[in-house]
Amino acid sequence: MERLREQVLSGSTSVIDAVSALMDTPVRSEVESRAEEFRVLRSSDPLTLFGELCFCIITANTSAELGLRMQRLVPKEFFAFSSYDALVSRMHSHHCRFYRTRSQYIYRARWVLPLLPAIVNERDRFYAREFMVANVDGLGYKEASHFLRNVGVFDFAILDKHVLRLVSREIDVSAFRAGSAKSYLAVERELAGMASQIGLEPGIFDLYLWKIATGRVLK
Repeated sequence: MERLREQVLSGSTSVIDAVSALMDTPVRSEVESRAEEFRVLRSSDPLTLFGELCFCIITANTSAELGLRMQRLVPKEFFAFSSYDALVSRMHSHHCRFYRTRSQYIYRARWVLPLLPAIVNERDRFYAREFMVANVDGLGYKEASHFLRNVGVFDFAILDKHVLRLVSREIDVSAFRAGSAKSYLAVERELAGMASQIGLEPGIFDLYLWKIATGRVLK
């Protein structure tokens, strides 16, 4: 995988060719298995969906590993129902980066918990994402897209630093600014165009990009 990554980064292999090559290997089964896990989550109860939302809040600007570790150590019930002070203390004790800010975001997001099943099953998926970005503290386009992808909505790209670096020879990401809706949506459109050329949804395409960039298919 490292060799393929270097070929993409050097420009000797295009992103589309690299992903197409992986689609003819066991990586395809790995990606499809992960995608099926996401689809199953989409029909989960509100509390389970809220746990996934917390994962995406915690992961933002850190790492998937941190989010996974916090999911193992902190029950979703605690994220949803503990006092604010207890949440801050628990996040701190587990060495969560920016624990106060993330605790605030999670605490303020609790109001959306009963609405999550309707949001993730909303027929207008772009409306669902816009609703979350506009109304849930701590969610920008990347975080909202990440959450929706992790519960089986594959319409959106998750533009993290690994993906941006990988596609930077073929998509102009020089003007990309974190937090800018305009730049996010512009790059997302181009990435979605790439994905469509090989018959993939953006959220599935992202899993292949993550495999190339990191060697793993994480949520």
